[in-house]
Amino acid sequence: MDHTWTFIYCRSCIVLALSFAALTSCIGSDSPNFKRVGSMSQALIGPTTILLKDNSVLVLSPCQGAELYNPETKVFKPLKHVEIGHNVNGHVTFNGIEPSSLFDSALIDYVAQIPSSSLKRAGFSRTLLPSGLVLIIGGDAEQVISTDIEIYNPKTKELRHIGRLCYPRSGHQATLLSNGDIVVTGGSPDGIPAEIIDGKSLIARSLDTTLASRMHHTAIRLKDDRILLIGGDRYPASQERDVEIFEPSQDKCAPMGPLNEDRALAAAAVLPDGSVLIAGGRPITVTDFDWLRSAETYNPQIQEKK
Repeated sequence: MDHTWTFIYCRSCIVLALSFAALTSCIGSDSPNFKRVGSMSQALIGPTTILLKDNSVLVLSPCQGAELYNPETKVFKPLKHVEIGHNVNGHVTFNGIEPSSLFDSALIDYVAQIPSSSLKRAGFSRTLLPSGLVLIIGGDAEQVISTDIEIYNPKTKELRHIGRLCYPRSGHQATLLSNGDIVVTGGSPDGIPAEIIDGKSLIARSLDTTLASRMHHTAIRLKDDRILLIGGDRYPASQERDVEIFEPSQDKCAPMGPLNEDRALAAAAVLPDGSVLIAGGRPITVTDFDWLRSAETYNPQIQEKK
């Protein structure tokens, strides 16, 4: 049944007509560049995504469980159990299926157990390198923000200090490019520039482009080596939905518009067709009960590498 309400304010000659359907459309309409897809059956705390070789996306929470996303049907399926094992090649598998990439940083917890006693700080980033080593960057301890760049060797359990960032930062993201360089974006304190760590020398240098201030965001490399910067905590908090694409090779960025919902610490995966699944995360409020079940996709225009 369609309900229509009409309010007439004669003095100003203003006629305002609102329908129930219009209200629903206003509340539930998609952001221009981001399309809602099916929701997860549960709100996963601290989710991460792993693209599997069958093109499905595993969304995992260390606290609660997992869901499997089908890119064709755009539907999530809750998983009662995820069996983590290894195949004949020694590669980690999830319910018998190997990840699409063995160097996805989402696999760190399954291929590199980093002892918490080795890192006496929080808010650092971890990047899985093609060599199998893990790059650990920044973080904070006792209100002191670090510039440390360290390498962790999962085989020898050795943690080695190798250099420093240009700026101290915590709550940032570090994204591995196809050429081996690592781009570091966002974090606290507010307003610090992005920087890039040379993949060979592991020396950091500052970048000139001014990116929006954000921390606890999601940064994911697209197929053309651009980086999608998604949501996060920002000041003012009303800007939390904003998304940017950063092009490291040109040192420039472009706004991509808002998400459909505020999201910090969301999970994201680049799908086989180049589009990006953005799932879960938390809105501005920070209680464990506020994590999101919703998901959306973004389909960037993939640029050819020059």
